[in-house]
Amino acid sequence: MGDIDIGEAIERPLEIMMTNYGFFVPPLLPAVISLISAPTVGKPGLGLHVSITSIILSMIVMILSLIAGGALVYMADKELRGDRADYGEGLNAAMERIVDLVVASVIIGVGFAVGLILLVIPGLLWLMLTTFVVPMIMLENLDAISAIEKSINLVKENFVTVLVYLVVLAIIIGVGMTLLGLIPYIGYALATIVFNPFAAISITIAYHQLAGVSPEEAPTETF
Repeated sequence: MGDIDIGEAIERPLEIMMTNYGFFVPPLLPAVISLISAPTVGKPGLGLHVSITSIILSMIVMILSLIAGGALVYMADKELRGDRADYGEGLNAAMERIVDLVVASVIIGVGFAVGLILLVIPGLLWLMLTTFVVPMIMLENLDAISAIEKSINLVKENFVTVLVYLVVLAIIIGVGMTLLGLIPYIGYALATIVFNPFAAISITIAYHQLAGVSPEEAPTETF
C-alpha cells in the first residue's frame, strides 16, 4: 500500500479543473435543479402538492448527484492516466453503475444517521471508512457491498494518513463553500459546481496513492 501525498491531492485537482472545464458539467444539472426548486421547499401554507413536489425534486437531485459523483471520479481517473476526460463518457459510465451507486449511498446514509444518534462521532467515523466507495465502484467495477467492505479495509490500514487528509480536505471545502455561499441566491449552486469536482478528483488521487497504483495502471473499466 502507498501513502497520501496531501499536497498533490489538494493542488492537483485545481490544475486538472482549470485545463478541462468538462469537470464542471456533471454537477451543473443537480445544482440548477436545486436552485430552481429552493424557493418552494419548506414554504409554509403551500399545501401537500408542494411537499410532494419537493420530495420528488429532492429524489431527482439525489440521483443526478450520484451520477455526477460517479462521472467525476471516472473522469478524474482518465486525466490521471494522461487521457483527456470527456464528461459524456463519464456520465455514461456512471449511469451504467447507478444501481450500485444508489445502494451504496443508501447504506452509507443509514449508517451515518445511526452514527449521529450514537453521539455523532461514530457517524463521522463511518463516513471516513467509506471514503473510497465511489472510486471502487467506478474504477474497480465492484458492487456496493464489496466496495464498502474494501474501502473500510483500505482506510483501516491507513487510518492516520486518511484522517489527516480528510481533515485538511474538509477544512478547505468548508471554507470555500462558506465563502461562495455568501453570494446571494446562486451561492450554494456555484459552490456545488466548483467543489464537487474538486473533492472527487482529490479523493481519486488519494485512492490511487493508497492503492499503490501508478496512473498508467489505474483499473478503469471499459463501458
